Formats: sequence, structure tokens, C-alpha cells
Amino acid sequence: MGNVQRLLIPGAVLQSVMIGGGYGTGREVVEFFTRFGALPGLAGLVLAAAGVALVFALSLELARRTQAFDYRSFFKALLGPFWVSYELLLLLLVMLVLGVISAASHGMLQRFWPTVPSWASSLLFIAVVVGLTFFGRAVVTWLLTFWSLVLYAAFATLTAVVLYAHGTELALALAGGAPSASSDGWALSALRYVGYNVTAIPVVLFAARQLSSRRETLVAGFFGGLLAVLPAVALHLCFVALGAEVYENQALPLFRVLDGLGLPWLTLWLSVVLLGTFLETALGDIQGILERMDRWREEQTGRGFSPWTHGAMALSLLGVAAYLGQLGVVALIGEGYGTLSWGFLLVYILPLLLWGLRTALAGKAPGGQ
Repeated sequence: MGNVQRLLIPGAVLQSVMIGGGYGTGREVVEFFTRFGALPGLAGLVLAAAGVALVFALSLELARRTQAFDYRSFFKALLGPFWVSYELLLLLLVMLVLGVISAASHGMLQRFWPTVPSWASSLLFIAVVVGLTFFGRAVVTWLLTFWSLVLYAAFATLTAVVLYAHGTELALALAGGAPSASSDGWALSALRYVGYNVTAIPVVLFAARQLSSRRETLVAGFFGGLLAVLPAVALHLCFVALGAEVYENQALPLFRVLDGLGLPWLTLWLSVVLLGTFLETALGDIQGILERMDRWREEQTGRGFSPWTHGAMALSLLGVAAYLGQLGVVALIGEGYGTLSWGFLLVYILPLLLWGLRTALAGKAPGGQ
């Protein structure tokens, strides 16, 4: 069981960070997959899972060989003096992701508390995340892993309910109903999705310190790709089963599905689960940045920053994100994510694939690692 845990925990933590506000509410799934149609969207999700698994496995292996479990050390090993190019893109992406989470959290709270002002939901979100950063890496890793299990249980229940109520509609759609007018481009969209989602991988390397062989990194990478995309598959099938009216031009399409099912207990359960996933995504991203700052501090003074300094850093990041959240979920996802993905393709994915190719051909990592 210990070996299984070591192989699954990195993927569970990756999924926790990836799920976020856009993914968890279904907005990203619509944007990158469902809008192309039932089968093209499903094919895109399979391609995305394979892409995430490949990049995750290579990243875990590079981190293992170089003992680089924070993103600063990782990119120094991969890019040398050009490592800072990733950090600049990462900070932009983290701000964007946290902004989406802040906006989505407020949207969800308004469903149950219509009069809640945006500043109050933002303050609550910031207070919880900053408070959790005080507990450190071990507790953060445990929380991310545990909540992933809760999330899978909730999405499995949702999928079962939808299949029971709308299984016939789903079967007809998958059997070749009218194709989407914009079904072309699903593969490129899936690759764009991989391009910005795998940027979470260097941030969560702190959860992979226990991997000790190339075989383990390959297996953990495979599980990571599978775990990261399974919730998206569930959401896609639910959207296809209930039809375009539940997801087109919807900021929170998952809740249109829940409204259509008319099951208050399921709506409440998924709302609690998603609020938890928003918190864990923010927590995972911030923990990754704190790991990087601690490693730098250790190089300078021999010890990392104090929990209070961690809290101040987290507070600063979340304050900027709360402002971005006012722009709205749809605008942030549609305009920001796709553009940044091309930058990460150049500074992370392509160099990593080249490193993996050279390693496979030479039988060892560059530089004799």
C-alpha cells in the first residue's frame, strides 16, 4: 500500500491543483472540448490525458535525477540561465488561475447567499488559504490528496445520476448525432489545454520526493495523466447528455446540469466539494511558490522563511488575484489561458521533450546525470 500511495500521490496533488475554478465548474471543459461535439470532445480528452501523462512522467524523472523538487531548481536544470522565463509566465498564470477561482467562488456562494458582496467572499477565501499555508508541506500534501478522493466520489455520483436519467440521450449523441458545426480543431484545442495545464506540474514537484526510480516516475506519470483528466471526462459526458442549453454561454455550466437534475442534496454536496477544490488549487499553487522561495532562502542563509512570512506572501498573491476575479470567469478563461499556453510550450514543453529524447537516445541525462 505504501508503494501504491507513493505512485498515486503526485497525480492526486496534480489533479487538485489543475481542477481549479474553470475546470471544476465545467467552463474549461466546454471551452476546450465539449463545444466541438460529443465524440471530438471525447477524443480531445484522451489526447489531453496522454499529453499530460507524457509531460508529467518526463518532469518527474528530471526532478528525480537532479533532486530538483521546486520549480526554480527544476528549470535551472532544464533551461540553465534561461530558467527565469518560466517564472515570469508562471506568475502571470497563477494570478490568472487564482482570479478564476476567486470569481467562481463568489458565483457559487451567491447561489446560496444571494446578497453576499464580492469583497466578503474574497476575504473569506483569502483568510482560509492563508491560514492553511501555516501548516507546511506535509499537511498541504495530505489535504490535496484527501480532497481528490472526495472529488472523485462526488463526480462519480453525478455521472451515475446523469446516466440513469439521460443515458439514452448520451448514447444517441455518442452514436453519431448531428456533428458540431465547429467540430474541426478539437486536437489543437486539446493540445492548448495540455499546454497551460501542465504548467502546474513543476509547482507540485514537492509531492514527488519519495519516487526513487525511473519505473516509478513513469508509472506515476501515467496515473497523473489519468487522474487529471477523469473529472473532465465526467463533466463532458454530463454536458453531452443534457444538451447544449446547459453549457453554451454559461459561466458555471455544472450548476445548470444540477438545476436540471433537481436534486438539492447533490447540488449541496457538489457545491461543498467544489469550494474545497477551489481552496486546494489556490493552496497548491501558493505552496509551489513558497517551496521555490524557501529553496532560494536556504541557499542564502541555510534555512527557509518563517510561517508568518509564508502567510504574508500568500496574502499578497491572493490580493492581486481577488482583483482579477472581478473580470469574470468566462473572460479570464477565454482570453488568458489560451494565450499563455503558447509561451509555456516554448519554455517548458518543447525543452522537456528534447531532454527526454536526448536521454532516451543516450541512455542517461545530459551532463552525466
